[in-house]
Amino acid sequence: MLDLINILSVLVPFAYLLTTYLYGIAFFKSSRGIARFKTAFLIISILLNLCFLILLTAEYKHPPLTTVYELLLLLGFTVASAYFFIEWVTKIKNTGFFILLVSTLFLIIGTIFLDMNYGFQDIFKSTY
Repeated sequence: MLDLINILSVLVPFAYLLTTYLYGIAFFKSSRGIARFKTAFLIISILLNLCFLILLTAEYKHPPLTTVYELLLLLGFTVASAYFFIEWVTKIKNTGFFILLVSTLFLIIGTIFLDMNYGFQDIFKSTY
């Protein structure tokens, strides 16, 4: 499972970079060809990120909420998911570049500095 986590820790930021790039091209150049694929790439990126978070939770037996960089991973996922929901409901797909840029930065910083080799403090462990 650690190999899959390591692969996803590289693949997820690249998927978000590609998705952000596609949204940027569609916004600045008004490309109709790319506009058809950008939402599909967003869905794939969000699903990869969800798998990454689930695998982190399963492997380390706690949700990724204990360090700043784990929170950045979760925040990047949340921002992208919220944007996808807003895009799906309103059918407005023009502002995705700016929102996904923030989400991508969160994910890149989170995956670069993510360190899961720490001891889990006793205060966070359940006695039950």
